[in-house]
Amino acid sequence: MEAIGPPPLLDVLTRALQESQCETAKLRLQLQESETLLYVLRESSGYANLQSRVAALETREAELDERERQVDIRLESVKKESSENAEERRAVQEGADAIAKERDDAMEDTEANRMAAETALYELLREHEELKKSFTQEKEALETEVVASRSRPDVAESTAALRAEIEIRKAETEAAQRELVETEGERAKLATENAELGKDNIALRIKLAAAAKDTADRTAQAAVLRSQLLATENSISLQQTRAAELGSERDTLRDECAKVQRAAAAARAEGDILRSRFDVAERRAAAHKEVCLNLEEVVKQRTAEVDRLQQRILTLEAELNACLVKTHREPARVEPLFLESPTEDDPYAPELPPDLIALSRRASLEHPPIAFFPEDDIYVKSEPTSSNELDFDADPPRRRRSQSPPRASTSKVQLKPKSARNDAARRLAPHAERQKYLEHMAPFVRPSSRSHFKDLRPVSLAHGALSMLSQAESKTSLPCLFLRHRTVWCTPDRLHALGFVPTQRLVDEQWVPDDTLSRLAERDQRAHLFVQDGREATSPVHYAGIYAVHDMRAVHPPGSILPSDILFTGVMAAMNLRVRRRGSEGYEVLHDKLRELYPDGRPRTECFGLQCVGLDEELYRWLLSLNWAGTSPMLVASSWRPGGEEGEEDEFGRRSRTKNSRRQERSDSESSEEERERKRKTARKAERSWRSRSR
Repeated sequence: MEAIGPPPLLDVLTRALQESQCETAKLRLQLQESETLLYVLRESSGYANLQSRVAALETREAELDERERQVDIRLESVKKESSENAEERRAVQEGADAIAKERDDAMEDTEANRMAAETALYELLREHEELKKSFTQEKEALETEVVASRSRPDVAESTAALRAEIEIRKAETEAAQRELVETEGERAKLATENAELGKDNIALRIKLAAAAKDTADRTAQAAVLRSQLLATENSISLQQTRAAELGSERDTLRDECAKVQRAAAAARAEGDILRSRFDVAERRAAAHKEVCLNLEEVVKQRTAEVDRLQQRILTLEAELNACLVKTHREPARVEPLFLESPTEDDPYAPELPPDLIALSRRASLEHPPIAFFPEDDIYVKSEPTSSNELDFDADPPRRRRSQSPPRASTSKVQLKPKSARNDAARRLAPHAERQKYLEHMAPFVRPSSRSHFKDLRPVSLAHGALSMLSQAESKTSLPCLFLRHRTVWCTPDRLHALGFVPTQRLVDEQWVPDDTLSRLAERDQRAHLFVQDGREATSPVHYAGIYAVHDMRAVHPPGSILPSDILFTGVMAAMNLRVRRRGSEGYEVLHDKLRELYPDGRPRTECFGLQCVGLDEELYRWLLSLNWAGTSPMLVASSWRPGGEEGEEDEFGRRSRTKNSRRQERSDSESSEEERERKRKTARKAERSWRSRSR
C-alpha cells in the first residue's frame, strides 16, 4: 500500500498557529508603537488614520479567530473520523486528499496573509516615519504654542480632556492585552490537542495499514477459496460419474452373486453326495484296517521265519566255502533271495526271472507300511585292508544263483581271514539293517515348533517343484533338500526320516562319490526338507521342516543294494543316468553305464538319518502364499491323462509330450465351444475335489 502523499493536517495547523503567533507578536509591537504615538499625537491629523489602522487590525484578528474556530471544527471532525475505524479505505483516502487540499489552501491563505501583514508593516513603518517627521514639526509648533498658550485656560482644559481620553485608551489596551493572553492560552490548549491529534493520526495510519494488509490477505484467501471451490466442483462431478459406474458394477455383482449362490447350492448338493461316499469309504477303510492288522501279524511271523532262513543260508554258505577251500575250489557266490522286481512305478528296474519276481513280491508284502526294508546286499565292494585276504586269479562275472551246485574252480587260492567289520556287514539282513537305522533314529524327540505332518498343507505339485525350490533358496540362508522318491519315514507320524543317495554318480563321463548328504553331515549343517506325500509321480510336495543330517556309517557301512521302497528311476536320476536323448520322446535309463560300475545292474546306496529340529513358519507361510498347489490341479488335469499315454515323466514330475498328445491338442483346438466348456468344467471339478482333499 502506497503512503499518503499530502502532509498530516496537524502539521499544517501547527505551522498556521505559529504564523498566527508571529503575526500577533508583530501586532503587539505595532500596538505598543501606537500607544507611544497616542501620547504625542493627541490632536494630530494622522490620528484618524491610526484609528482606521486599529480597526483594520481588529478585523484581521477577528478573521484569525474565525480561522482558528474553523481549525478547531476541522480538528473535531478529524477526531470523529479517527474514531470511526470501520470506514473503508477509499473514504479515508478521499478524506486525506480533501484535507491535503484544504491544507494547501490554508497555506496559500497564510502566505497571502503574511504578505499582507508585511505590506501593512511596511506601510506602518513608512507612516511612522512620516508621523515622526510631522510629530517633530508639530512638536516644535506645539512647544511654541504651549509657551504661547500657558496663559490660556481653554488649552489646559483640552489637555485634561486628552489625558482622560488617553487613560481610557490605556484601559482598552490593557483589556486587549488580557484578551491576547487568554488567546495564547487557548492556542496552547490547541497545540496540546493538536499533539494528541497527531498521535491519533499515527494510530489511525497504523490501523489503516493493518486494514490494507488484512484486505490483501482476505483477497488471497478468496482466490484460494475460488480454486478450492473449482476443485470441489470437479471432484463432485467425478464422484457422480464414479457413483454411476459403481451403480452399474453393483448390478453386475448382484447378478454374479445370484450365479454364485446357485453354484453354491449345487456344490452343497454335491458335497452331500461326497459325504455319503466318504462314509462308505470310511467303513471300507475300517474293514481294510482289520485286514491289514491281520496281515501285519502274518508279516511279523514271515519276517522272523525269513531271518532264520537267512541265518541258515549264511551258515551253509560259510560251511560250503570252507569245504571249497579245503578242496582248493573257488567259493560260490550266492545271490540273495530277495531281489528287486520291476513295478509299475519303476519301469526301468532290471529284468528278473519269474520265480524270483514272485518271491520278491511275496517278501515285499511282509515289510512294514512306513519304513520299508531294502533287499540284502552281499556284494559290498571293500578295499583290501591287509595282505591276509583271499587272492583269486581272476574275478569272474557275477551270475544269478542256479539250482545246480556251483562248479569248482581249479585255481589255487590262499586262505586269508576277513575283517570283523566286513563279516558283520555281510551277516546283517535287509530287515536287520533297516531295524538298526530305525533304532538309531528312535531316541530323537519331536521339536515343539513342528506341527503334525497331517496338518501341513502342500506347497507345490510335482511339475512345479523345481521352480518352487529355486525361489525358496532365495528366501533363506539354509540349503533346500529334496530327495525325490528317495525318502522313507521312520514312524507313522512322519517326523524323522531316512534319506538314500547313490554311492557313485556320473560327472563328465567319470564316476565320483556322491556327497549330497555327506557334506551336510560333516559340516553339521541343517537344511529345509521337501518331500512328496506318496509314491505317485504327481504326488504333491510338502515342506517338512528344518532337518539335521546324521551319518549312518557307524550303524551300517555304505554300499547296500537299492531298497525296494526306493524308486529305481529316482536313484538313476540322482546318478545322472536318466537322460533325454536328442530326437527321443521321453527319458531313458543308461543301463550300459550302470553295468560298467555294477555288472548286476543294481545300484548301491548309502543311508543317512534326517532328524527334524523345527519348522520355519515364515518360509512355510511364504511358500503357501505362492499358491503353487492352488493352481496346479487344472494344469495337471489339462496336461496329462492317467495310464502314461502323455509321455514319460522326468525326475521333476513333468511329462514329455508324445505324438498322441500333440494330436490330442490339435483335436482339442478344432473341437467346438461346447467341448471346450465341458473340459473346463471337468478341470474346475478336479480342482474343487483336490482342494477338498487338501483341507
